[in-house]
Amino acid sequence: MSSSLLGSEAVQKVITKDSACPSMPVKYRIIGFIVCFIVGFALSILSGILFIFGSFAPYKFAILFTLGNICSILSSLFIVGPCRQIKNMFAKTRIIATILVLFFIVFTLVYALVIYKDKVGHKILLWIIIALQFAANIWYLLSYIPFGRTACKKCVACCCNMDN
Repeated sequence: MSSSLLGSEAVQKVITKDSACPSMPVKYRIIGFIVCFIVGFALSILSGILFIFGSFAPYKFAILFTLGNICSILSSLFIVGPCRQIKNMFAKTRIIATILVLFFIVFTLVYALVIYKDKVGHKILLWIIIALQFAANIWYLLSYIPFGRTACKKCVACCCNMDN
């Protein structure tokens, strides 16, 4: 099963060598990646649902949303391991995206946990920070898709240049 899922033995050797848990079979590392990614995605979605239906204060939403993003990003540690993950994150092509994601993750948590007060101005600023974190996360994820950022730029340019 794992050889058909991964393609070749060379890919399996890279995953085995660089993984955060090299003694764990490849199959279980892939399962760990999928579970961690889904949990992160689910936390982010759940935070939005709870907030929309009024069960959550904005700062709780921000914290749960951010934890979901962190979990999703860390899911790749099962596959590539911490050293390779850091090298990938700080590669020349995505260093700015990585810095933005990390900055907005930290800023969101600091703002939600330390600075936030239940006032209108604070709520608006929190929403702006969350939107920026979301945008930075999308830009970061697009950096892993070949031509992902280029395609996104062209889509935005096309939408902005529409003549009505």
